[in-house]
Amino acid sequence: YTISLEDCEDVEEVSLDMDFGAGTFTLSEEDIEDLIYVDAKFPQNADEPTLEASQDDEGLEIEFTSASSKGFYLFSNESKYDILLDTTDFLYDIDLNLGAGDGDVVLKNSKIRNLYGEVGAGRMGVTLGVDSTPTEDARFTVGAGKLKLVLPQRVGYQVEYDLGVGTI
Repeated sequence: YTISLEDCEDVEEVSLDMDFGAGTFTLSEEDIEDLIYVDAKFPQNADEPTLEASQDDEGLEIEFTSASSKGFYLFSNESKYDILLDTTDFLYDIDLNLGAGDGDVVLKNSKIRNLYGEVGAGRMGVTLGVDSTPTEDARFTVGAGKLKLVLPQRVGYQVEYDLGVGTI
């Protein structure tokens, strides 16, 4: 699953909305030929994940939705997603939603304006570099899960979060 850089003419801002459900994921950056590349592994009995992009005057909006189960299963979702963002100079608004899964985000160079995260019963680790520390908002909502946020030293930042019975 990819969104090509060629499809991003005159784009300066990218809104990235990702819903992972109960799967596991990694989100990192690398010098690749596409804007975003998703390596998806999911059960055969699931509906395929979707990666869609639309462009308007405000920029490019990318939406990713993980594979969904076609029925009820007592076993955990075996979906796994490795996502790479190209090291471009786009300004990102990123919204990550994780249910009962496990996710790791490592962004050191991407320019992020807003970073939003929601963790249900899962675990999410977010590591940001100096260049990727959000310039406006960083908001996290944690239910019964866990969030580990690692910010660079000597960077002052106010983080707003909502916490259920989980940990930050």
